[in-house]
Amino acid sequence: MLLIKSTVKTSQIHGLGLFADQDISKGTVIWKFSPKLDLEINPADFDRLDQREKNYINFYGFRSKKTDNYHLSFDNVKFINHAKEGNITVDKTIDDVEYPLVASRDIKAGEEILQDYFEFDEGHML
Repeated sequence: MLLIKSTVKTSQIHGLGLFADQDISKGTVIWKFSPKLDLEINPADFDRLDQREKNYINFYGFRSKKTDNYHLSFDNVKFINHAKEGNITVDKTIDDVEYPLVASRDIKAGEEILQDYFEFDEGHML
């Protein structure tokens, strides 16, 4: 679940992106797994989905390095675009179903929120 104020709008990187609607200090947790809202799908159940469902999950979600399950967030975190040098990162010091996302540096209001996808999903297709 996103824990910051944000907006989805046109991105110069790829289609739509997630943008901060507030200043965010380095180290602030911006997203945390919500077990009652986010989906965790084991590989066997994923294999039984139809191809459109798989495509949607592969585009807007990921296969977790931590759990080996497929993950799909219910909120707009799915609009975070990839950047090798992102301004958010996973915090592996906080144990949760999925690692929380934290600001890796100060982020200004209006700035696009970006993450290196390969931190959490080695098979992600860019």
